[in-house]
Amino acid sequence: MNQTLKLPVGIENFEDIRKLGFYYIDKTKLIEQLLQNWGKVNLFTRPRRFGKTLNMSMLRTFFEIGMDKSLFEGLYISKNKELCDEYMGKYPVIFLSLKGIDGLTFEEAIIRITTIIKNEARRHHYLKNSDKLIEEEIKYIGSQLAPHWIYKNFGIQGDAIVAFKGECEVKLTEMVDIEDVINNEPIYSKYMLSFITEQFGVNLVEGVFRQRLLICIIKELLEENSIFVVRNGDDLMIDGRKLSVSIATKSITSVLIHTGLNIVSEGAPVKASGLTSELGIQNIDAFALEVMKRYSEEIDDIKMASTKVRGV
Repeated sequence: MNQTLKLPVGIENFEDIRKLGFYYIDKTKLIEQLLQNWGKVNLFTRPRRFGKTLNMSMLRTFFEIGMDKSLFEGLYISKNKELCDEYMGKYPVIFLSLKGIDGLTFEEAIIRITTIIKNEARRHHYLKNSDKLIEEEIKYIGSQLAPHWIYKNFGIQGDAIVAFKGECEVKLTEMVDIEDVINNEPIYSKYMLSFITEQFGVNLVEGVFRQRLLICIIKELLEENSIFVVRNGDDLMIDGRKLSVSIATKSITSVLIHTGLNIVSEGAPVKASGLTSELGIQNIDAFALEVMKRYSEEIDDIKMASTKVRGV
């Protein structure tokens, strides 16, 4: 039975059109044209209802970090694999639309515009704390889990999360998890994706909650890529093989979290799984950025949620 597609009357969101079964006239060649014939500024002048907003939504979806690549399957741009590998899902995108901005006075319109800009800034709040992958490889040895390590090394002050790739070797003398020390279980990974977060003004129990939140976000992202993951506390398991290590601790000034994900499983002291070697995730940078983006947004959302309730 042929599926009947719906007409996207009044729908200007590319993701909605692709996911909800609407007709879509493929205009993704525009992406290729923009990148090949680029300019510092591109101006699109067309009459109303010619699809300008939909095209902007399509561009945003293509370039945005964490985008769903399946939205472009079968479309023209998906045939240009080299271009997709280089640009798809690699950038934070600022998307502002003034459609629907109205107000009986100039001041009311300004308030609405300010709200739109503020919401977009909140969406990219993770950039404030440099939630970007540190480009140089760093060997994680446990000593990085220290107060102000992020500030001292990367100039990021306050609450922050960073990620980096490299070998991981934590000897028993540097271990924070006393249970692992008792069991004589040092940590080793030939190639690991590490996340370090530092948060001020929270206690250790809150820190463990945030550690588990980070683990759940990673699990959620993996499952969106059709990877079945079992979470056991702060451990992520794939078919009985360990993917992650994680610890939360408290210094005199802050709560510190390290979460590491094997990129390759070779050389691990236990049965292990790797993001690339077993799970087939090739773009580790994009994966790391999306994890940090979601984590920062969730923390911000939790804080905002606490400001909208009245006391009882």
